[in-house]
Amino acid sequence: MVKVHIPWCNIQNPKLLVENSLVSIIIPTFNRAHIIGETLASIQNQTYSQWECLIVDDGSTDNTKEVISEWVEKDNRFQFLERPASKPKGANACRNYGLTQAKGSYVNFFDSDDLMLKDKLATDLEHIKKGNFHFTISQSVLFDSETKDELQNWNDTLFSDTPLDDFITKKIGWSIDAPLWKKEVLLTKQLVFDETLKNGQDFLFHCTILVNRLKPVVYKDTTVLVRDHLNKIENTVVKAPSKAIINSRLLKLKDQLKPETVLFIEKQALAILSALYKYKFWRRAVHYSKNLLQHHFKGHLFYNILRLLFFGSLFSVFGVGYTKLSPKRN
Repeated sequence: MVKVHIPWCNIQNPKLLVENSLVSIIIPTFNRAHIIGETLASIQNQTYSQWECLIVDDGSTDNTKEVISEWVEKDNRFQFLERPASKPKGANACRNYGLTQAKGSYVNFFDSDDLMLKDKLATDLEHIKKGNFHFTISQSVLFDSETKDELQNWNDTLFSDTPLDDFITKKIGWSIDAPLWKKEVLLTKQLVFDETLKNGQDFLFHCTILVNRLKPVVYKDTTVLVRDHLNKIENTVVKAPSKAIINSRLLKLKDQLKPETVLFIEKQALAILSALYKYKFWRRAVHYSKNLLQHHFKGHLFYNILRLLFFGSLFSVFGVGYTKLSPKRN
């Protein structure tokens, strides 16, 4: 790497920062020494040069710190930060902490194993400055980590006239990496990541954005390559508790949603409850069952919750009833 020194990164005058349209890229990381260099190289190669990259370490036990320190030494736009001990472990706390340290007028949250195409920041800024927009949405493409082959779009449809309903039902969508945000609106509306979640944090964050009716500018260019993680079974086990929390939050939005969206959430609730019992998250399963029953489901939904609660209890105490831990279809 060629050593790069950007003097304007040290400018303290907020007006100059606004004029320069400084972009703060915030990357949480944990034990990514073997791969984060690819991500940082893709950022350094941006055609738009007025950025700072805040890499927030979540307590890595490998040599992540040493790898990042080499980048910091050679290019002062990179900064290495550590999650404060007072904040809970997790990418969400790292992102929120990074936001408090960001000097830019714009923010781009980014994952430590993904790649930013070279014109992303320049194109984002060109679009967001065309009107009174709060954030950008562009396309992300999944790629195979081994072969580098591009696999598929994150979602073929990025936005719609009913974005909250369609985002929840996955008819539209975008990655955590894709948006460029106006930092001011995130701070003013106190839009941050839920630090109690271990997974699915970007989904809930984007739902909150849509509930608050932030205005995006949408364009179809691919700006990000997202590394595909293929261990679907492990993902199901790990994500079940966080999915239960997210689903409970979505149920509170029932009055703002279409009936078919509510039905989609309710069916997901049963699938999540089933997974909690099957993977032996006993306490979470019972708590989630009680939470669901508070929503006064009727008919087959109400019956399925009671059924799963009954057979889940049998499975937890006597080890029998596993085959019954699947919701019955309508």
